[in-house]
Amino acid sequence: MTTPLREIVALADLPVDVVGDFFAVLTLKEAGTTREAKPFFNLRFEAKGRSLAFAVWNDMGWFGLCRDSWRVGQWFKIRGLWRDHARYGPKLEASLIRLANDDDRDDGFDPAALSGLPQIDPDQLFVSIIDLAESIVHPGLKSLTLALLCDHEALLKKLPASKGRFHVHPGGWVQHTLGVAHTVNVLVLDYIQRNPSAAMRLDRDLAVSAALLHEIGRVREWVEPEEMALVPPEISVEGQLVGPHLLARDMVRDKAVSIPELDATRRLALEHLLLSFLERPEWGSPRLPAMPEALILHHADDMDAKLEMYLRHMDESTGTGPFTQADPVLKRVLWSNRNFPPVPEPKAT
Repeated sequence: MTTPLREIVALADLPVDVVGDFFAVLTLKEAGTTREAKPFFNLRFEAKGRSLAFAVWNDMGWFGLCRDSWRVGQWFKIRGLWRDHARYGPKLEASLIRLANDDDRDDGFDPAALSGLPQIDPDQLFVSIIDLAESIVHPGLKSLTLALLCDHEALLKKLPASKGRFHVHPGGWVQHTLGVAHTVNVLVLDYIQRNPSAAMRLDRDLAVSAALLHEIGRVREWVEPEEMALVPPEISVEGQLVGPHLLARDMVRDKAVSIPELDATRRLALEHLLLSFLERPEWGSPRLPAMPEALILHHADDMDAKLEMYLRHMDESTGTGPFTQADPVLKRVLWSNRNFPPVPEPKAT
């Protein structure tokens, strides 16, 4: 049995199995076909951190509108409820769906406020990225890294780091890149200080340059949308056919032509790091790592991505018990409400 809410609520505040009116943006629209060869659409609506999947079947009254008019990035007013499906995650059951309009602003329709985007300053984060690039000692690696970052500064500040996985908000690229590069820098310097063999084998400049450029291929993999919001960027033709890591290698190779200070051996080593840091072919790595810097970059990248996913899911979970709902991307529940007892006061000596 469901309980209706008459007032408009935020999707993030709507309880499970309670019918309410809310606003949400369409972030996914995928066409599909049933076993009986009937068309349908998989949709995803999102607002302020909560995301709900919804299927529009061909016998629904909305099917024609969905097929012909509904577009990713549009905001909708919806009457419905969300159910927490054990296998597929949060699902929407709707009785009314229509495009939101200016008349809805009296009822609280404000896309900027409803987006729930993280409060980050991409300009300041990018300054920190440039500071790290400036700390590279080798003149060729420094010039190459700074040139590629500065050439694409405006777009990099707006891009997410990934589609639907980690740091998915505008500015996520700079947030993720700074986190990875900072971690790589700390780890390399620590190993060099503690391990004589590492001091002989690890190249700090090379590792930091690769960390700052490891996702630079995104600027060519994706088509820049007209407006960066919750909408994931569309993949470009070369992004689909070539992929971001080979595109990053191509960008390094093209830019290196104008930087005589960058020797061919270091350029080749940087290219290898960009092609191998994902480590496993099933994760999209074109090559297996053949350098220790690739191992450090791999784990720094994986940790930064996974930690953001863990923390965001714990923040957005509406569970009342000790565990979150199952996350469809992480494919697990998280122990969120741990309620540790307070740390005891140290005994006087």
